[in-house]
Amino acid sequence: MIPFWEVSMNILRNTLLAGVAVAAIASAGKADAGLIAFQQYTGNVAVSTDGFGSTTNAGNISASVLAGSTVVNAYLYSSTFSGPQPGGTLGGQPVIYSTALGTPGAGLEAFRADVTSIVAPTINGGPGGTYVFPITEIGGGVDGGALVVVYTNPTLPSATVGILDGFSLLTGDSTILNFASPLNPAAAGFFAELRLGIGFSCCSQASEVKVNNQLVTSNAGNNDDSIDGIPLNGNLITVGGSNDPFSPLLPSYAADTERYNLIPYITLGDTSITINTVNPSNNDNIFLAVIYASGIGGVNQPPIAQPGENVAPVRPSARRFFAMRNIQIIVRTKMAAWIAPCRNWTPCCVARASVNVSSEMSPSTKSTALPRIESSTGSRMTWMAAEMARRISIARASDPSRRKSATVGAGG
Repeated sequence: MIPFWEVSMNILRNTLLAGVAVAAIASAGKADAGLIAFQQYTGNVAVSTDGFGSTTNAGNISASVLAGSTVVNAYLYSSTFSGPQPGGTLGGQPVIYSTALGTPGAGLEAFRADVTSIVAPTINGGPGGTYVFPITEIGGGVDGGALVVVYTNPTLPSATVGILDGFSLLTGDSTILNFASPLNPAAAGFFAELRLGIGFSCCSQASEVKVNNQLVTSNAGNNDDSIDGIPLNGNLITVGGSNDPFSPLLPSYAADTERYNLIPYITLGDTSITINTVNPSNNDNIFLAVIYASGIGGVNQPPIAQPGENVAPVRPSARRFFAMRNIQIIVRTKMAAWIAPCRNWTPCCVARASVNVSSEMSPSTKSTALPRIESSTGSRMTWMAAEMARRISIARASDPSRRKSATVGAGG
């Protein structure tokens, strides 16, 4: 079994990386670090995805939503291979693609627009089913678009939706979804899936996906969402859609739908899912990844809420952490003081973590207990250290071989 401190260090490392990447968005207006966590949601939530591509730059894109649902957020993506920033309309209303997502090179880039104000009035409280939105595109180098709609409904089970966007790093991208409780993939109603959006893809240009170090596909790509008869620049896009079937195990290029069932790659008791993507041909662009899974989770960070809570969208708190803390100081001093001593399970690590956590928390935060990680401090590092201390204390209490007399301040 992997030691808890090692798992925690991996989570912390990914949280820091996410914080740096998100800070790049805030400061520069584009994601210059590959696929990064853009938004995540927990509670009674679900997500719809769909794609469209055509050299005519006009067609339809859809959202599949349960009856009586309420849209939390809706985002429209435009995948480009050249030219200026795109434009267009959705549902007859103008769309402004205000966020450029960075480029892996060769002129490939995707852009994002918030279209909640366009999509929500049509869907909210409606009869459910498939809602069709006419779409037009402006720009000579546009391959197509992707629509992501996150919605809430009281009849839905507790779940996590994560949206990552950006571009394909040449060395590949890695994402970890951490859960509040151990997973049971055999449980009734359990689900976990991944959907990808890939631009400028066709003709055997393919990407690779691994989940928990197991190969899921070597054939992610193609222009599955083109409505044209032949692949051409201007329709080279594929998006794993809500109405697409799951890709079969190790699919062929033609059979890969860019929608993947992750259950076969999850083991009973797992507390995280690791997803790795890479485009070895370096000639198309994974600009979007959407994760939808049972339970309460956090994308590249600890879980963001507790079971039973209906939660509005929460941007990765690494953004707040980055703004409030100097990362170098945290890594070099506090993390060393909190975590390193715990490798040997010495009692001082629990006391040290508790003292440091207590000094970081406001009185109101203390009163709401450890799980309230969306605290006034905005720091998931505080939550992680406290959670580590709690789990170590429980493990020591249940394992006589780990028990030692506590001497606060003793060496590790």
